[in-house]
Amino acid sequence: MLLLDTNVLSEGVRDTPHRKVHSRLNVHAGNLAASVITLNELRFGAMLLPDRARFWSKIETTILPIVHWIDVDQAIALRAADLQAHLQRTGQSVDVNDCYIAATALVNDWVLVTRNTDHFKRMPGLQLENWFK
Repeated sequence: MLLLDTNVLSEGVRDTPHRKVHSRLNVHAGNLAASVITLNELRFGAMLLPDRARFWSKIETTILPIVHWIDVDQAIALRAADLQAHLQRTGQSVDVNDCYIAATALVNDWVLVTRNTDHFKRMPGLQLENWFK
């Protein structure tokens, strides 16, 4: 299973999506998951737009059905806290949402697909793919 970051899923609603990303989404259909944290980020971004109702409707019909949505459970919450503490102890900036997304991939032993490999490469044991390259 592949865990998709927000920047990968948001390609699905762009007027001209990145070709490689669009193609890989189709190739891996049925083997895609995303964290509910990503759902939160998608909704937040949509709600900031002037045409939020139309844009959210596009997300609901285009993006939400193509992935299996993963809730944050106790194991994910604990792993995210461990990641946050590790980053803070080593003097690195901490993005809580990134910690939850990374923890989801780690707990399930999945590859995280993201454009933001720099944000995630400092998280020990996390397998990453960048479909934008």
